[in-house]
Amino acid sequence: MHRDYGLPAWAKGPGVLVVAMSLGGNAEETLAAVEAAHQNGCPVVVLSSGGRLVELAEEEGDSIWRIEFGGPPRAGAGWFFGMLLALFYRLGLIPDPAAELMGTIEAMQAQQAQISAEVPTRQNSAKRLAGQVVNRWVSVFGSGALAVVARRWKGQLGELAKAWAQFESLPEADYNTIEGVTNPPDLVGKAYAIFLHGANDHPRNQIRTRLTQQMMMLEGIPTDIISARGTGCMEQIWTALHYGDYFAYYLAMIYGVDPTPVDRIRGIQEELAA
Repeated sequence: MHRDYGLPAWAKGPGVLVVAMSLGGNAEETLAAVEAAHQNGCPVVVLSSGGRLVELAEEEGDSIWRIEFGGPPRAGAGWFFGMLLALFYRLGLIPDPAAELMGTIEAMQAQQAQISAEVPTRQNSAKRLAGQVVNRWVSVFGSGALAVVARRWKGQLGELAKAWAQFESLPEADYNTIEGVTNPPDLVGKAYAIFLHGANDHPRNQIRTRLTQQMMMLEGIPTDIISARGTGCMEQIWTALHYGDYFAYYLAMIYGVDPTPVDRIRGIQEELAA
């Protein structure tokens, strides 16, 4: 995953496929990466609903997979994921994902019945977690595949709840972050650590999760562990992501903010385009 302008130095030639994803099609760093791909002779596949990205792809004869989705980009994760699965399957890079995908959908539906808005707080763990982190600085920890989900949680807390948050990955956090639980004391006193756990986590990372949580609790930092549902990697990624989206939404409701507008994001985009 490349989240920057241009491309890594090794991304050159016809043997490197560049898949460019931008829902609106106007993210300038994505456009810069596609331009670099053309300069470096890399084949390009574009996943987008339109914008300059599709125009550029049409000019260069790139493959275009259009996303017919009218919601905000953060709500389009399922579209991008499904299209990537289809692309990789057609290229022969992965086996048929249909069975695993259906299992993932079933696991999310089962979870939906427990955390949807209609479920009262007493029975709704996502609502309770949101209540516990009010007025706190949230750090989300994950390892392996769930480290990516921790990043998603951090992003959703910012975009939906307008709340400052950070994400950490294990084992890396045990070599630096764990020492930063002392200062400044007023800020650390407002911290809250959430650990994402999956049955497929590396056994050593499962131990690290437990030890890191215990150490933070000894420092007076409240913590919680959220266990992803399912047995397969895809199920655990998506049930953890699904839970995090609801959690961020409920926190927005507690703060009394509308989760839809992203005025600061748009402000930066407008300044860049000026």
